[in-house]
Amino acid sequence: MVHRGLVYFKGMRYTSIELHALWGGLTNGGLMVLVKPVAESSSYLIWKPDEGPAGLLTLTGEDACRFGDLSWNEIDMVFKRELAIASQPKLVRRISAPTRK
Repeated sequence: MVHRGLVYFKGMRYTSIELHALWGGLTNGGLMVLVKPVAESSSYLIWKPDEGPAGLLTLTGEDACRFGDLSWNEIDMVFKRELAIASQPKLVRRISAPTRK
């Protein structure tokens, strides 16, 4: 599903000029496209609308800074690590009041 000209795939956002043009021309707001990962790199996806030729989607700038050019296996490890960190209990430290002399 395309949301505001972006395709969300495995927690990352992808876009292209052609996708923005196709999405911007729709008035009902709903656009479904087929996506397929490109080999080992997570920086690109191949996309195909219902009608028309296939194209290439590029990882957005923010997500490119976050993930770099990782393989799909490395991306899975990143998400597993983030999930493990988020599920750990947070430690609360109490700060004692300063003592007076």
